[in-house]
Amino acid sequence: APEGSRVKQKGYGWLESIVKSWEAEGKFEKVKQLEEYAKTNLDCGITELALAWCVKNPNVSCILLGATKEHQIESNLKAIEVVAKLTDEHMAEIEKI
Repeated sequence: APEGSRVKQKGYGWLESIVKSWEAEGKFEKVKQLEEYAKTNLDCGITELALAWCVKNPNVSCILLGATKEHQIESNLKAIEVVAKLTDEHMAEIEKI
């Protein structure tokens, strides 16, 4: 986990075992693939893709944003631009990952 992330902060040590299990299950590899897809196909980051995916997903009725830093808020708001780019074809390709 990157320095400054919650898993590295004091009081969040309980997250470390969860993160290690995700790593063992290959979930981080999927995140890397989604990150590359976002960059290559939508010119955005993983955060923007995740939020835009939520907006486009008919099973999601509400999106709660969380941020502790100003750049996180800016990134969250950039997702609005990605929503306009995210087609049904993109959604299907994302689901395959």
